[in-house]
Amino acid sequence: MPPSYLSRPARCAVIGEGAHDACGDLYADALASRVVDVVRLDVEDVFDAVTSPSGRSLWAHVRDDPQGAALPSTGWTLDRSMHGLFEAAIVTDASGVFGPHLPALMFALDRAGVVLTNSPTGVANRDKWASYELARRAGVRVPLARLATDATECRVAAHELGFPVVLKGLRGTMGEQVRLARSLDELDTLCDELGLGRQPLMVQHYVECNATDRRILVVDGRAVSAMERHARPGDFRANLSLGGVGAVVEPEPDEVRIAEDVCRALGLKLAGVDVARVTATLPGRDDLDVGDVFFIEANVFPAITRMSRITNHDVADLVVASVLAELEFRHHLVA
Repeated sequence: MPPSYLSRPARCAVIGEGAHDACGDLYADALASRVVDVVRLDVEDVFDAVTSPSGRSLWAHVRDDPQGAALPSTGWTLDRSMHGLFEAAIVTDASGVFGPHLPALMFALDRAGVVLTNSPTGVANRDKWASYELARRAGVRVPLARLATDATECRVAAHELGFPVVLKGLRGTMGEQVRLARSLDELDTLCDELGLGRQPLMVQHYVECNATDRRILVVDGRAVSAMERHARPGDFRANLSLGGVGAVVEPEPDEVRIAEDVCRALGLKLAGVDVARVTATLPGRDDLDVGDVFFIEANVFPAITRMSRITNHDVADLVVASVLAELEFRHHLVA
């Protein structure tokens, strides 16, 4: 049996999407194996116990503003009925359903003194443009990109970058809001499909990498596991949820360095960082060379079920060990 790392009894919440939360099941099992009391909570119930400075519940904000466009960034509080129920919480959001509202939830939990896998600021940096800019400013290698808020800006960005370009919704998960535009007509069609106008889009250089990337799991700032993913035939996205195929891999030092640098830049303790290696250059593009490793995106609530199976690593236990070590550290600070 793994050590609990705790000198006293403790209770940890796993907050997720109820009966459909496979990631939450793995975390709950890992906590139970370390003799920690587990509280399973549905994210909707917790949202109802979080209130904004105006007194409205977070769940009311979700109903009225599904995209989180008008969401206050600070000032959230956790209802006192939840205080004392748990000392630590692992939040799962593999499907990305509640993504725009999770920084508010994390703010309220953090304010209540709950130990978390990531800080509220780190979770807020899951936005693709924010993570891109923070990584770029930290010197991490990234393809050139622009932010577009309407069709005109999107066309200008594509003209400046040159086709083909990748379009990304800023809060999408599992590759569902990622498209490849090879022409102006295709660009206009895809902008409509992705809802440009209702949300900004990231317009980015397409970089040839043989439709292959690597997901590197970082826990407490250190790369602990990795898998290589290959897209299904005809697609450029290597996401397993879209039919990609994964295999365990030992990441190269430059890949590890980028993954860990990204987490430092974004203020993340836990992330699944996606990187890829350039296999060919396109005419007129000199921002990346063949063989360069570049940052794609960071997943603040990484889906761990497939990664655990593919790598044969107990990913959930690695995360749980980090949470319990932080809990024990805080206990000694106040003892």
